[in-house]
Formats: sequence, C-alpha cells, structure tokens
Amino acid sequence: MNALLIAALMLGTFGQAPAASPSPAPSATPAPVVIHMADFMFSQDTVTIPAGATVQWVNDDEVQHSASADDGSWSSGELSKGQTWSHTFATPGVYTYHCDDHTYMKAEIDVK
Repeated sequence: MNALLIAALMLGTFGQAPAASPSPAPSATPAPVVIHMADFMFSQDTVTIPAGATVQWVNDDEVQHSASADDGSWSSGELSKGQTWSHTFATPGVYTYHCDDHTYMKAEIDVK
C-alpha cells in the first residue's frame, strides 16, 4: 500500500464525506400581540409593534365586536364571544381602528 492510503486508513477519513456545516436553527415566529375585547373596550388603547408582527384580537364579551381599520383596509368582521382574529402589519405606520357596532371603542397600532 502506498503511504497516503495507509495514513488515510489510520486516520479513519478515507471514503468519508467532508463534515457538513451545521444548519442555522429556523427562526421562531414571535407570538402575536393579543388585544382583548371586554367590557366594551379594547384592552390596550395603543400597541407598538415591529413591522411584520401579528396582532390577535380576542372577544371576551357576551356581545359581538369587531376590529376594523378606520381607513377600511382590514376588518375582523363580527366576532362572537371566544372568537379570535389576527392581522399581520408589514408596513410601518400608525393604524387606527374601531369596533363597527360600538364606534366609541377605538384604539391604534403603532408599527415601527
């Protein structure tokens, strides 16, 4: 045997594929920011989130509520008690919203 073959066999590297680089761990999707609808109010008047984050509304009231953009660009539709709805905010800006049935219920999402 030639010296190179003997050295490779002694080191145990002959015929093995090179070690693969470890794959980066997948990035976890952050949990949504949760806003509750209870007692005819949104649980937070203003929420600040990074662009790309998701907000989830949860209706905890006995009556139906909605979360609808003041500019009409998105709406949860009517949510009954226990129902949820989510929206992802991709673009920075201030998004004001209200409940369609209870227009005094108002709040905003500040996307940075």
